[in-house]
Amino acid sequence: GVELVEEFARGFRSDFLRAGYVTFDGILALVRRLLGSKGFPGVREILRKQHDYILVDEFQDTDPLQSEIIRKLAEDDHGKLVPGKLFIVGDPKQSIYSFRGADIIAYEGLRQQILDEGGEKVILRTNFRSHGKLIDLVNAAFSRLIVQNGRLQPKYHAIEPASDAVQKYEGPAIEAILIEDAK
Repeated sequence: GVELVEEFARGFRSDFLRAGYVTFDGILALVRRLLGSKGFPGVREILRKQHDYILVDEFQDTDPLQSEIIRKLAEDDHGKLVPGKLFIVGDPKQSIYSFRGADIIAYEGLRQQILDEGGEKVILRTNFRSHGKLIDLVNAAFSRLIVQNGRLQPKYHAIEPASDAVQKYEGPAIEAILIEDAK
């Protein structure tokens, strides 16, 4: 039973690929397979040499497969990250794409590997969009709501306004409008 289904699935995937139909996840799987291929060992080396630096923004939204591809491109032949090659930027508090496979554990795994191999952690605290009164409210609320929970939720880091951030409009900095019995 299972062998027959597996054989059908392999054939279907092969026909699907030959016809030029590849899903986003399929592309990622093909890239990972190519980067680890014994049949094409030079591909990973060529890509590693083409890119001196790799910057991944919004890293909290990557899935384990994407993280593995990034690792393969940033590592040397011994599986160690090339110093200074990989820069990741991400805020695990903003990870909202778990339905697409984003995995905070994968995020933490690569982040920890970078730190273990001599990388630096830099916390970006300055908010260039909001003034101090609004940021004070955000910090007061979220410092209580976001509580560290192992590798699933990091601790809250307070943000601060840019030195030239001022409230541009007169009146209250925050206005709450409560609606009762809303339907």
